Formats: sequence, structure tokens, C-alpha cells
Amino acid sequence: MSDNEQTQKAELIGSKMPKAEWETAIGLVGGKQGHVYIPKQHGEYSGKIILVTDTHIVQQVGKNVAIAHDITKLDNTKEIAALADSGKLQGKHFDFKYDDKGGQALAVSFNERRATEIKEKASEWAEKNITNVKSREAFLKHIDAMAKDMAKPSLPKVAKEAQGPSVPTPDKPLAQKR
Repeated sequence: MSDNEQTQKAELIGSKMPKAEWETAIGLVGGKQGHVYIPKQHGEYSGKIILVTDTHIVQQVGKNVAIAHDITKLDNTKEIAALADSGKLQGKHFDFKYDDKGGQALAVSFNERRATEIKEKASEWAEKNITNVKSREAFLKHIDAMAKDMAKPSLPKVAKEAQGPSVPTPDKPLAQKR
């Protein structure tokens, strides 16, 4: 084995997918033009989960490109496996981040990632465009609150209905203060 092959192999995290599952993943990301790769050390991958198997989570990260994450190499394997078993991974957006130890990954929801991006861009904009210190601080305080709210997972429609209406209705008027 050449030095280049050893270096390349050492950088990969996880095992290859079984051939039948790999072929299914290739078909989902573009057929003959599709590519499915194994994550690398220090890699960061964002995208939608397109396939969940017993051993891997396949995430589309670009046009005709996917990453096959070995479930056993994630630091939150139990939580990810529970989500996979309940069908709550398929179609969701996640970030996977790996360190140099191999196998350390963290799944972060798309909403949290997007909220962080918006907050960072708004902060940069405020630094350049809002010259009044108090106004800038007030703006950033509102952006921080918005980002926190945005990052919260939203309740499914069924759960919202189970909570009951949030506004008074004719059959349930708002309680009077005494």
C-alpha cells in the first residue's frame, strides 16, 4: 500500500455501505452521475437525510453527491438510532461534524444551523451599518431573541392541537381577573 493510500484511508471515518444499500443511495442522488462518499476527518456536512439503513445514514450534500455516515461512528449513536427507528430522520436536514479522532460526530438540526447563520450575518451587518452603540445593542438583542426562537423545534400540528387553542373562543372565553 502506498503512502498516499495509507494517508487517504486514515482520513476516512466509518465503514463502507453494503453494496445493495450503496446502489440504492447512488440511485437516490442521481443514478450514474451520483456519488456516495464516506466522511473524512475534520469534515463538516450539511444536507437532507435521503436514506437510513441499519448501518448508515445517507445525507445529500450537493447535486448528485451524498455522504454515507456510519451510525456506529457517531458520538450520539443511541439518539440517532432512536430517531432512525422512529422514522424521524428521513427527509430532515442535519449537520454532521467530525474531529480528528474519527467517529466523533454531532447532528444539529437545520433550524439551529440556519438561526446561527442569520445571527452571524445580522451581527456583521449591524457592526457596519448601525453607528449608534445603543441602537446596535438593541438590534442585536432582538436578533439574538429571534435566533433562539427560530432554533427551537416546532411542534407538529397534532401536538399544537392537543395543547388547545391559544386564543379565546366563543365556547371558552378568557378568564376574568377579580
